[in-house]
This record gives sequence, structure tokens and C-alpha cells, in this order.
Amino acid sequence: MERKHLTLSYGDQSITLLGAIGEQAETGLFFSSLDGWYSTPQTKVDSTEYETANGAPQVTDDEVHYAARTVTIGVSVRGNDRDAVRSSIESILGFAQKVITVTVSDAKIETYATGYVAYTSDAHMNASGATGSLVIVCNDPQRYSTQQSVGTIVPTSSNGGGLVFHSTTHALMWPLSFGSGAIRTGNSCTIYNNGTIPSDITITASGNMPEGFALTNLATGEQLVYGGMVTYQPVTLDVFDGAAFIAGVDVSRSIGSWDFSGVPAKGSCSFSLQASGTGTVQVSCRDTYV
Repeated sequence: MERKHLTLSYGDQSITLLGAIGEQAETGLFFSSLDGWYSTPQTKVDSTEYETANGAPQVTDDEVHYAARTVTIGVSVRGNDRDAVRSSIESILGFAQKVITVTVSDAKIETYATGYVAYTSDAHMNASGATGSLVIVCNDPQRYSTQQSVGTIVPTSSNGGGLVFHSTTHALMWPLSFGSGAIRTGNSCTIYNNGTIPSDITITASGNMPEGFALTNLATGEQLVYGGMVTYQPVTLDVFDGAAFIAGVDVSRSIGSWDFSGVPAKGSCSFSLQASGTGTVQVSCRDTYV
């Protein structure tokens, strides 16, 4: 029988709550309810009713937003004595004043969100157990799969297929031009999003690509161009933030073009890489839900 459980974690600190109290006299932490996880938060839509007509103006998909997610967990504590019960409660209280990760494992699906906690113990506590309520407020209302969909692409060979640069200034030519060998086996990948809303993309490049790289969405033609030197110190680009970092240093100034959108819900995106040199570019996303 597959069991549902959830984990609260912060750095090396973690506790797990099981989804049901077993037939045996188990001890530890359990949860009896999980509200606000499998539901959408309150909507945030800017819409004003017509004064002299029916209804209100139509809204578009990108105008539909959600408030922070509030997750309420009914907690049960069982112990061999009062000290054990109190210790379990204090393990929850140890997450106060921290932004934690809550991960819910339910059958074959495992998703997580981040937020801050508030815990209320019920008045009754004895030597064998206690109950309480744990509230987690997640400012980012999205839930993410713990598993990533990752595609790894390699640059073209050194005898063609790279980006075309100006011979004097060494700046990227615009519009982009590529050698004849730009798209070939090993120069494309596909990533998948099995979630319910579009998933953001993360790109990590490392190796020796002195002239940067460009990624092209093969279905839409959208491009991301990074014109900075890529070394074995990875550069990470987060499509959601529109920023690039190397070892925590913002290098977003090296981004020449950024047309990317996310991977659609229940869909996929295929990308090709245009670059000269050696190394790898990883493109990844997570199943995303709201």
C-alpha cells in the first residue's frame, strides 16, 4: 500500500509527517488533513463590472493571477511518554522564523513549495499524544515537481556551425547568423512539463565557449542569446527572472536577446544550440502546478 507523507525541511533540518496512523501503536508525527495543497489559491483578476451593461470586460490568460498559497495541515503527535510528545512538537516549532520547503509525496507524485510556518497546539496534550494545526503560507503559489526534465546539448564542431561575429569588433552580428552545421545530432534536446500550468526554464552552460551561445525554440523560433564567454565556471540563466549569474555574480549584461517563454502545461519544448567550442548546455524545467 502506497502511503502519503510530507516533509518539512530547512537546510539539514527536516521532519516527516506520515499520512495516517497505522494499526500498530506507532510513535512520531502524522497528519490527518491537508487543506490548500490540491486547490488553487484565491484569484487576483483586475476586473470592473460594467455600470450600464451585463457582466464585465473579458480578461486574457495572462491577466489571471493567484494570491499566495495557504496550506493548513492537521497534525497528530504520538509518543511513548510526555517528553517524547513535547520533543516532537518542538521539532515543528524549530521551523519558526524560517522560509522552509514543504514536500508532499502522494503515490507516484512528489511536489514541493516554500513558505513560512505558524503552529498552534490544541489545549489537550498528555503522555501519549497531542494534536495541532500547522499553517504554511507560500508567497509563490506554484507547486513544483521534485524531479527535473533535463536536456543536455553540446556545441557544434569547430569546423562550422557557430555564431557569426563581426570580424573587427567581435560583437554578435544581428540578426543572428549561423554556420551550416549549426543544428545537428547532439545539438538539440526536448524537455517536458506534465504539470497544469506553464513551467519556467533554467539554462546552465559550462565548458569553453569563448563567443557565448544561442538557443532556439524549434517550434516558435524564440531565441535566447548569451554573448559572454562561457568557461568551466557555470553560467546559469533563469528564464523567470530574466537574469544570468556566475558564482552568484550578476552577468545579465551579456544577454543579447531573450524571447523565451515557459514550457506549456502537458507539453514539451525542443531547443537547438548554436555555439563554437566545447562543453555542455543543460536546459531544464519542472512539472508545475497551481
